[in-house]
Amino acid sequence: MDVAITRSERTEALLDGRVLPGALNVNWMSPPINEMFTRMLRGQDFAASEMSLTYAMLALDLGEAPLVTLPVFLDRTFRHRDVYIRADGKI
Repeated sequence: MDVAITRSERTEALLDGRVLPGALNVNWMSPPINEMFTRMLRGQDFAASEMSLTYAMLALDLGEAPLVTLPVFLDRTFRHRDVYIRADGKI
């Protein structure tokens, strides 16, 4: 089965084969993120894949993809930790 995930320090061992998923025969893939989302939503090209919450909810709401969503978060950090303000701005 093909499973698409993004490459990171948390998934590298799956992608390079250091960690094996037991008796499952998984072909781990790491396509570019936009390609991963598009291929999953349009053609269900993978048995499972990462998906942004926004893409998944829109697809489910529009009835465009027969997806089962699981709330699994590999990276639990606040991504918007920096704020930039123009020196000559009004803030």
